[in-house]
Order: sequence, then structure tokens, then C-alpha cells
Amino acid sequence: MRENYPLEILQGLANKGLTASNISPAAVFRTIEKYGPTLLVDEADTFLKDNDELRGVLNSGHTRTSAFVVRVQGDDHEPVKFSTWGPKAVAMIGNLPDTLHDRSVVVSLRRKAPGETVSRLDVDFENKCIEFRRACRRWADDNMDALRETTPDVPQTNNDRMTDNWMPLLAIADIAGGDWPELMRKSMLGMLDGSDESIGPKLLMDIQEIFKSHLVERIFSDDLVEALTAKKESPWCDWNRGKGLTQNGLARLLKPFSIYSKTMRIGEGRRNGYSLDRFKDAFQRYIPPLPPVSSVTTRQTNNISDIDDNKTVTNNNDVTDEKQLKLLESFNCHHVTDEREGTEKGIKETDVPEWKRLKFDSEADYLKMIEN
Repeated sequence: MRENYPLEILQGLANKGLTASNISPAAVFRTIEKYGPTLLVDEADTFLKDNDELRGVLNSGHTRTSAFVVRVQGDDHEPVKFSTWGPKAVAMIGNLPDTLHDRSVVVSLRRKAPGETVSRLDVDFENKCIEFRRACRRWADDNMDALRETTPDVPQTNNDRMTDNWMPLLAIADIAGGDWPELMRKSMLGMLDGSDESIGPKLLMDIQEIFKSHLVERIFSDDLVEALTAKKESPWCDWNRGKGLTQNGLARLLKPFSIYSKTMRIGEGRRNGYSLDRFKDAFQRYIPPLPPVSSVTTRQTNNISDIDDNKTVTNNNDVTDEKQLKLLESFNCHHVTDEREGTEKGIKETDVPEWKRLKFDSEADYLKMIEN
């Protein structure tokens, strides 16, 4: 039994996986030309950064039209074209060189903490995965025509290379149907590399979720930062080299979207905060709605815990009101200000409709937000 090494897992799951702990530029294109493998390069931190030629060969394989290198061969020095087109995975300590990083889907790993346990691989893990690899190959053969014709909607990231990297994966998810389209797009936004340019859409998505879940249109800066850092699946708690996201850091990330805080009053408090209306344009531009589930495969009914598409989780019609009151109170939003009348109204008043108290433009907008 051995510990789970990422490339050993990929070796078992990938089509014609071939692992090399060191490889030369010539070996890369000659191996791809001859065998067409899934090339798995390990220990890349020991030889990749100082090897310009090897990086150039790997870079060339990003798009099919440019995935070739030309070398002279034989006594007469006849030019020969070699393919560099094929799936590749590179494992290393530290960060990939910039040009390779832009062409990659980056998966960051962390050292196992004391007390944590991991599953271990059998020595014959690769052989045990034969049926899985065959099933994947059959699925690919059956759906190749549909994959060629599919143009998936890709969440905007201000990074064209990232769009290119994820497009094949999103196409596969759309053809597979079910929950895969949504899961893949969430994964894409969740795996952004942390640069200010690419992290913006992820930040906007999380802020949009906070506004929706708390049913508010204004929020203090410190409360928004607290809500963001509480999202365990997002990078904000570890932002700024593990120090966590700050109000100043949030302001810097939102500046490219022309979103700025302002002094506002919420309940009895008065300090800097953000209004939902300032985000609406950025939400529309950088968080496109998820496309409908592909019709290639029929979505299956969820029978887990005897819950299907025709059943509701609860019959209590008052659950939404109770939840929103608790959420508002957790943000110290015990009151909302009616700016048109210049008076504050308690959140529990019953003589004013809920959608008016929460300052929605119409009851339809309020109901739509609850449904979402």
C-alpha cells in the first residue's frame, strides 16, 4: 500500500497514462508523436524553470493548430514536423512558469496536517481502474460528435486563456447533463488562481450570494468581510498570505469594477458599507447565468432520502420569514431605513408588506429573489 500521490492516481484514471520524473524537449514531442499518451510530468520543479526549450514545447501543445514543432532529421537535414498535441499534467513544488500557468487548470495541494488521514493506493491501482478507463473511452466515442458541436457558456474571468482551458471540460459537463454543468462552473470559479484579475468574478459571485442569503440591499464593509471570510470553500480566509481578507483588500479587489464603499446608516449604525445597486452592473457582466441542462441526457429524478423533483423539503410556509429575520439580525440589521419617508421602521412591523420593508422595487422582484 502507498500514499495517494496525485500523478499515480492520474496514471490509473487517464487514457494511456505515461509518467516521467524527468524528460527532455525531444523526448516530449517524439513520445507524443509515437504513442499519443496522457503525459504526466513529475518533479518538474527540479528541471522545468531553467529549461526554456522544454517550456516552449509544452506551451505549443495548448491549441491544436499550433501544437507542432519542426526539427531537422537525418544526414540530409530534412525538416520533420512533430506533434505536441495531447493531454498533459505537470506536478511540482511551487508555481508553474507564467506561460505554462496561463495554459493550465491549476490544482493546488496542501501538506497533510497532523491527525489527518488519507486513503492509500493498492500497488495494482492502475490495473483495478481498467474498467473505469474503458467506460470513459466508450462514453467519449459515443459522444464525440456532440462534443465537437457543443459551444458551452463559460463564466467570464477577464482571462481568455482560462476560458480556453475550461471550455472542453464545460462541454463534457454539458453533454453529461444532470448536476455536472453547475458543478463544473462552480469548480471553475472556485479554482481561480488568486490573481486580482481572475479572482474578481469569484468575489462577485460570493458577494451576490451574501446579498441574496441575507435579503438585504446594504451591508457594512466589516460585516461583508466577515461573511466572506466565513465561506470555507472560498479563498478569503487565507487571503493575503494567510492573514485573511481585510476591508482595504476588499476595496482593492472591487476597484476594477468601479465599486466603492460609502458612508451609510443601517439601523442605529453608521459607517462605510456597500449598496447592492452598485454591484448590479458587475453581476450582469461577470456572472452570466448558468445555461440550461443539456438535452442530450435526461436528468434523473433524485430519489435520495425519498426526495424527488415533485416534493418540497418542508411544508412550513413561514420558514422563509423566520430565516430572513435570523439572518438580518446576525448582521445587526434590526431595522431598515425608509429613505422616502425619512423614518426608520422596525423589521417586524406587519402593516407594511415585506417586499417594501426590504426596499424591493416590486413584490415580483422580492419573490424572484426568494426563489433563487
